[in-house]
Amino acid sequence: MKHSSSSTTISTILLSLLLLFLTIHLTHVGAIPNIQGYQATCKSAAVANPVINYDFCVLTFQSDPKSVDADTRGLARIAALISFNHYNDVTFNIQDLLGKSPDPATKFCLEQCMSLYKSMLDRLAEAMDAINLKHDETAKGLLKTATEAAKKCEAGFGKAGEASPLTQVNHDSVELSSMALTILGFAN
Repeated sequence: MKHSSSSTTISTILLSLLLLFLTIHLTHVGAIPNIQGYQATCKSAAVANPVINYDFCVLTFQSDPKSVDADTRGLARIAALISFNHYNDVTFNIQDLLGKSPDPATKFCLEQCMSLYKSMLDRLAEAMDAINLKHDETAKGLLKTATEAAKKCEAGFGKAGEASPLTQVNHDSVELSSMALTILGFAN
């Protein structure tokens, strides 16, 4: 009986030590997220560029677990990748809208936007490569081109006197590309 009580105590102590070790270990390897890094970056980006909404920026980075441990260049890379994925999604959105047989003016605008967004996929892929290679000026130029394409898409509807079915996605496109561009400006 005495032996089993001693055994139980030792087991309890070992289990407690194991749990303590795991808690400390997981805290240091990032299993418990430290969002202070990208929160500070988003705050700086929102101050530097009025297009960037702080909450949108934070939510964007929260969607990618790699953001927790990313440095500034890594955050710019993540923003560019999320922007690329968004632009790709927009092309599918436009394709769906074109399939709904819009009126000729809207169809023309959607086709123009499709062309712009498809060409921006290549530019954003090049921007990601340039960020990785630390060719920052090249990346910045490509990211700026992406923001301008989304603005041009939206403006095309206004010039045609049509309501844009892409207003929100165009806005998000500009904001995502602007995030990558602005944050890249903070990188060393």
